[in-house]
Amino acid sequence: MAKHRFGAMGYFLAFVVVATPAIAADCPGRPAALGTSRVMTVDPAQIHRVGTMQYPDTLPLRDHEIVLTFDDGPLSPTTRRVLNALRAECVRATFFVLGNMAKAYPGLLRRAYTEGHTIATHSQAHRVLGQRVPEATVERDFETGVEMVAAVLGGNKAVAPFYRFPGLGRSALLEQHLLSHGVMAWSADFDADDWSDISADRINALVLARIERKGRGILVLHDTQPATARALPKLLRALRARHFHIVHVVPTASAATTGQSRR
Repeated sequence: MAKHRFGAMGYFLAFVVVATPAIAADCPGRPAALGTSRVMTVDPAQIHRVGTMQYPDTLPLRDHEIVLTFDDGPLSPTTRRVLNALRAECVRATFFVLGNMAKAYPGLLRRAYTEGHTIATHSQAHRVLGQRVPEATVERDFETGVEMVAAVLGGNKAVAPFYRFPGLGRSALLEQHLLSHGVMAWSADFDADDWSDISADRINALVLARIERKGRGILVLHDTQPATARALPKLLRALRARHFHIVHVVPTASAATTGQSRR
């Protein structure tokens, strides 16, 4: 596989955007659903790293556009409740999946994929691999996570070449590995602190305050958290009431088939 280098314009965001009609129009019995306003198709060979919580740039979103992402799943029953809430509002998101959780809950992962969500990876078992971990260990953790998710979904083509570090614990070794294999590193622009012991109402208050302050960006939530599953239906309604729009991000067709290398 060809390797991609940063060069002087390493963080320049080259992208392809494909606009689609709002999915809410096709939501039976739910004309007031939030929907998904458009699909953004990105090339990880050009967009290497996104999310201003850690990187200089993020996705090229318009004002009041949000990308929903979920980490750490799948897990029953919380991921099921998250999927139900997304389906009720005809919203599509990106799930950063753990390899061991994919193996434990294959039916939930297949459901997320079948319902049109983007399936990406988040390591094998949520180990935060620091800078002193051997390169082979870091790379193998990434590869094993991809292998397990691909095995559940029937092949590499179903797995987007998008990766989020566990706990947002960046590793220079793995960042270089991702770059050389055409895999896009995702951070986020705002989170909800939903991994901590807070209520659904508190999650929604934090999300809405942070989204209003920034105006656009990538939101990270956790589909393994019961409070998040309880918060999500109300949050989606609040986003619609505040005139926010959901963008669904997918990789280019060529990236989807070549981004994940196998040893």
